[in-house]
Amino acid sequence: MPYVEKNVRQRTMTRVMDMRLGLIAGRWYDNGLGIAGGTYNHSVTVQPNVLQAVPILLNHDAKLDRIAVHNHQSDATGLIRMGLYTNLRGKPDALLLDAGTVGMSSSAVQEITIDKRYDGGWYWFVFEHSASNPINFHGIDNAEGNGLLGLTNPTDTGRYTHIHGAGGGGLLPQTFPTPSWQAGDVPRVLVRIA
Repeated sequence: MPYVEKNVRQRTMTRVMDMRLGLIAGRWYDNGLGIAGGTYNHSVTVQPNVLQAVPILLNHDAKLDRIAVHNHQSDATGLIRMGLYTNLRGKPDALLLDAGTVGMSSSAVQEITIDKRYDGGWYWFVFEHSASNPINFHGIDNAEGNGLLGLTNPTDTGRYTHIHGAGGGGLLPQTFPTPSWQAGDVPRVLVRIA
């Protein structure tokens, strides 16, 4: 019976992916994970020099022209570095794009302009900041979490929403460092379709 159930779920997911709602030029898309009666206005505390990796789905081939995060606190000298990694069996793997840095002297949406086409599929949006203290970023309520990142054991009650990695404040590493699965509210990340 469980085998039949798995096949039904897989066919349902295949149908959903085949529908391809589409991505519209000039519109922003976020990771959208973790919302189930929750809200988009949470703050997530992010430690300095820790890579935050959040899965994001492009449901078809698309050209991206912006990536962004929203810091709720400012830091006069801090920088935010953003980029994209490939997905390898549910975790970030190889660096696709180091988009560079943007200052965080104001509490606002921080955007970086990019110009790159990607095939449809799962990617990992990665960012870190170099402020001297932890900074609150815009987050998504982990009301239900997401099952995409798996559980440590069958009795886990919290679901994992994103991954941490050791950062260093410099260029993003070519291969994502040893991942550490994280539960709780997830930082909200955005990409804009060209």
